[in-house]
Amino acid sequence: MMGVVIQRPERYVTDPELRGTILRLPAYQKYALLFDTYNLMEHRVGNLQDWRDFHQKGIVAAITRRKLNAALEVAEVLERAWRVKEIARRPLPEGFYDSVLKARWSHVLGFPEGEGGDEAEMRMEVKAGQAPAQSWEYKMQGTTLRPVNDAGQFTAPRPR
Repeated sequence: MMGVVIQRPERYVTDPELRGTILRLPAYQKYALLFDTYNLMEHRVGNLQDWRDFHQKGIVAAITRRKLNAALEVAEVLERAWRVKEIARRPLPEGFYDSVLKARWSHVLGFPEGEGGDEAEMRMEVKAGQAPAQSWEYKMQGTTLRPVNDAGQFTAPRPR
């Protein structure tokens, strides 16, 4: 009989005060927990990973749902913290940041060769150690550099 009452207590106990008293009884809570456990096992929800992916969370009582969601949240926070520590603990490959730390200014200069406007060949040279002239002006906006004005700025065409 208790299993039937657990499923829909408002249907079998119409007096709200009496229903509240029954719902607070340890015996009722024990049966409700067993009923929720049975329902979850029937739907093959046996751990928090299964609970996270489970879409019919309404089959369990509200208190069970709150406790499972809280446990899942704690587990996810701990897992994220563990992953961050694990990534920080890994050694960096040798020379990993060399390209950034040892970077030098360089740029490519193009020189037209030969005669004839459109058909002239282009020769390019890399000039190391010279900073290229900055074509645009920037202003600091928070932590981001923004162009002063968009006039003369190159904007790549949108892909079609």
